[in-house]
Amino acid sequence: MKKIKQVNLPGSKSITNRVLLLASTIEGTSYIENILISDDTSYMLDSLIKLGFEIETQKNSVKIKGKNVREISFNDNIELFVGNAGTTIRFLTTFLTTFKKGKFIINCEPRMKERPIADLVDPLNRMGAKIKYLEKDGYPPLLIEANNLSFEEIEIDVSKSSQYLSSILLNSHLIGVKKIIAKNPVSIPYIETSLKILEYFGIRINTRDYITYTIEKINLKPQTFYVPADASSASYFFAGAFLLNKLIGLNIGKNCMQGDYNFIDILRAMGGSFAISENMTYFLGRERFDGIEVDMNSIPDVVQTLSVLALFADTPTTIKNVENLRIKETDRLEALQNELTKIGATVITGKDFINIKPAKNKTYYPVTINTYNDHRMAMSFAIAQLKVPIKIENPSVVSKSFPEFWEVWEIFLKD
Repeated sequence: MKKIKQVNLPGSKSITNRVLLLASTIEGTSYIENILISDDTSYMLDSLIKLGFEIETQKNSVKIKGKNVREISFNDNIELFVGNAGTTIRFLTTFLTTFKKGKFIINCEPRMKERPIADLVDPLNRMGAKIKYLEKDGYPPLLIEANNLSFEEIEIDVSKSSQYLSSILLNSHLIGVKKIIAKNPVSIPYIETSLKILEYFGIRINTRDYITYTIEKINLKPQTFYVPADASSASYFFAGAFLLNKLIGLNIGKNCMQGDYNFIDILRAMGGSFAISENMTYFLGRERFDGIEVDMNSIPDVVQTLSVLALFADTPTTIKNVENLRIKETDRLEALQNELTKIGATVITGKDFINIKPAKNKTYYPVTINTYNDHRMAMSFAIAQLKVPIKIENPSVVSKSFPEFWEVWEIFLKD
């Protein structure tokens, strides 16, 4: 029997930032274990510390002393820098409106200034928030004047990002909202993640259609929370194992609370086999390597992983219903088309889809891949490096979500 390679992954980025924010709002001390330390989570931690929260960090765990946010006042302007961290800026935007007093400037990197936030800011302003766009209407940076914002009902369009809704949900107990209408939801598994975290800390929110949300129970208590391994990060290792037909075990299982874990279902449909427990998942090999046609609206963060893997499939792959990839860290559909074509694939993209046809006779070119300052471009094209001697430009961009990626990737590759 072949030996199964064991690989340990760090905690989830999306869960880390959700829990850090929520724990800060609960009076008492919470302990968060196995947090991810990366650019995005560091921006959240730094912002919370600058806002006066007592946070102690030890290796991959933090102790947070929560406060009654609605009693916090600042006389001086506070400036927060969030880089290109979508969760950080979107979660903080709602959070800061609930403080008693203070003016907050949220600044960011140039790419974040191109990522829309109007679908969160404008509804909050209609409810009484005082948020101004400092440069271009509808986009960061922002000036937020706290005024103990509260309202009972809000309607919000989440067709561009589920993070707008998660921002309202994670701050719902501060605002006092009783009903939320979320139009055109995307990335529903991320919404489910927010709901599960809220329930863990004592807030039960009901939804049957992922459009209407009602707050059923609020009984907040500080908690000890273990952040499961990052499912988006796991996708690169599952795809790499699939490509090499290499047996591996990852420290992530069916209790991981993340939609991107469903990437293994796509690999199953392409010919792979898995064994799953509560906390572990094993790739057991593949019998074939089919291309696939798949709607990935619910798991857009692993589109790049599948797109690169599709280079080597026996038949073409089409990924549908992923328009919001055009407003991520880069226009990810355009970036994929550019770089996959350079390697030798035939690629067609539209408003919300990408089609990848493997190169004729599987002939590929040893080119340099532009990462567009996008962490997921670098990690996805590591998969292509397993078969083609390509060079990845700016590999350190992985620090956004997985600073130790290349070290862990080397562990994965060793026999």
